[in-house]
Amino acid sequence: MFGENNNYKLSFQLSIPSQNTSSEGSSSSSPDTVTDTIESSSIESGISLANRLY
Repeated sequence: MFGENNNYKLSFQLSIPSQNTSSEGSSSSSPDTVTDTIESSSIESGISLANRLY
């Protein structure tokens, strides 16, 4: 139908593990994370766009 929006909204979260390591195996700092949502016409194009952004 005309005027319909068939875009997908892709939400994802990227995490960078902490570089702080200790002999006890625990870390006091939390990992850095990025949470984002991309709107695209297909899942494949949304993933491609996310790869270009990050």
